Amino acid sequence: MAVFLSSGTFRLSGVFNLTGRGSVLMGNLLDGEINSGDFLIFSTESGDHSVKINSIEYIDHIHTQCTE
Repeated sequence: MAVFLSSGTFRLSGVFNLTGRGSVLMGNLLDGEINSGDFLIFSTESGDHSVKINSIEYIDHIHTQCTE
């Protein structure tokens, strides 16, 4: 699902909830830039929704194998 921002496009790959933090959206920024305080606007079967971005965190490398 692509989520549209006023300043870019975000490809949503997953969502989960963290106690005390709320919903966490995972994905990739396809173009543009995003900042805390921006709003995500996305469409679902129940209509259009907007969500305010409270914070942004990122991972630039994912380890796929653990060694002891």
